Amino acid sequence: MNSIYTNIFKNFRFLKSLKLRIFILLLLMGIVPAVAVGATVMLNYEKRAVFEKTVESTNYCRALANHIEEVGFLSNPNETSLDDELSLVSEILSGRIMVIDSDYVVVSDTYSLANGKIMISKEVIDCFNSGVNESHNDEENKYI
Repeated sequence: MNSIYTNIFKNFRFLKSLKLRIFILLLLMGIVPAVAVGATVMLNYEKRAVFEKTVESTNYCRALANHIEEVGFLSNPNETSLDDELSLVSEILSGRIMVIDSDYVVVSDTYSLANGKIMISKEVIDCFNSGVNESHNDEENKYI
């Protein structure tokens, strides 16, 4: 084993150069921190972007909830004036909006998949019982 290294160093004498060793050391001292700082910046940027998207979505949904209450959409779900607004906000947020009444029935779904169905999930029940707003970032599927 020792002879292999000896042969390599004999054939590659420039590896013994102090200048090369100093260059490699300085290169490593510059690259490692740069990669660490870059990774930290990207992680913080991603967290901040998710937070901002969550706040934006929450604000849009609060405004929609206020408008739904003003119009009385839950007492008269056949009112079509709100459907366009729901679709518009859904497109702006690039997501799905479901309006669920206190009986857990989906009154309106922008994907039209769950209209009239009962929506029982932990998040929906917690929201009705305690008024807790909840958000979850699914990093694997890239949605909030």
